[in-house]
Amino acid sequence: HEQGWNVLMPDQRCYGSSEGNYVSWGFQERLDLVSWISYVTRRDADAQILLLGVSMGAATVLMATGGALPRNVK
Repeated sequence: HEQGWNVLMPDQRCYGSSEGNYVSWGFQERLDLVSWISYVTRRDADAQILLLGVSMGAATVLMATGGALPRNVK
């Protein structure tokens, strides 16, 4: 962010400030990630998106990249 990048850094379900009743170890969370990508591309059709996750976030990113993603995801 300090270098001029826009950053979307949500908490996954049941973590941090997010709501939820259960963790699906990345399986359902990958769909949340795809929704966040859609949110960004609706706001900026030319956005270049980098996905980064640590621990369970990394598992979620890997599961999400197993499906079709927009060309914006680099």
